Amino acid sequence: MAELAAYPERKLHHATAQVLTRHVCESLDGVSVLAAKGCAEPCKPLLRSSLEAMLGIQYILEADEERRGLAYQVAHAHRKIALYKRLDPNENAGKALAATLASDPLAAGVIDDLPAHFNLQKMIANLEAPVDAEWVRASKKKDAHWYSLFGGPKSLRDLAIHIKHGGMYEFLYRHWSNNVHAGDCFETLSPGPNGSVIIRPIRHPEGLQSMVGLAVSICLAVSRTLLGRYGTQQQHADFQADYVANIQQRNQALRQGDLIKVPWR
Repeated sequence: MAELAAYPERKLHHATAQVLTRHVCESLDGVSVLAAKGCAEPCKPLLRSSLEAMLGIQYILEADEERRGLAYQVAHAHRKIALYKRLDPNENAGKALAATLASDPLAAGVIDDLPAHFNLQKMIANLEAPVDAEWVRASKKKDAHWYSLFGGPKSLRDLAIHIKHGGMYEFLYRHWSNNVHAGDCFETLSPGPNGSVIIRPIRHPEGLQSMVGLAVSICLAVSRTLLGRYGTQQQHADFQADYVANIQQRNQALRQGDLIKVPWR
């Protein structure tokens, strides 16, 4: 839908919304696979990533979409430039990385062999040609993000608040950050009888219902955002009819009490 609607404009920025949407689809597809196996905990990183992509889509299509869409692409190109420079032993960044890896027996000599297989300087030049002056200016500041260009939000939290999803950020994204960084492993333990300790089983569905509900919410939010920008009236009507016929009742059931009861504590 978005591809067909954007094609007549011949503008490159539409690709950003499309690839972010693909990321959402792929991440939520992973959630569906895990949910079918009762794996609640591994859903968190995928939901966290899809939530971040959703914020990007909504921010780009909210206003000034061409500059915002291109800002993402420029930031992506500069991350690759930075990577190539770190892999090139002739660059200062490459020399620093080589020194870091010198004591790593699995990585020793890896950088030295790369120039024989890749023309890193040519790869860098190909990406530096369309350098964006605004990114160069913004990247001088610590932790620059593509959405912070041209006076945009300075952090993901600010972006979430700007898009009016501050609650999702504070109660889900921020909370799950600890999970992504393996900081909440003791949450899998619980006191048992007679001073014993119970460990939560692998593939346990605790919290799975709310995670599936969030996946549905993200999917609906992205779909409606794309329809709002690229959809026709008929596509709007078809989407709403399909939602009412196939999704609405089950979505409401997800939010009406516990459907999964597998206690372990």
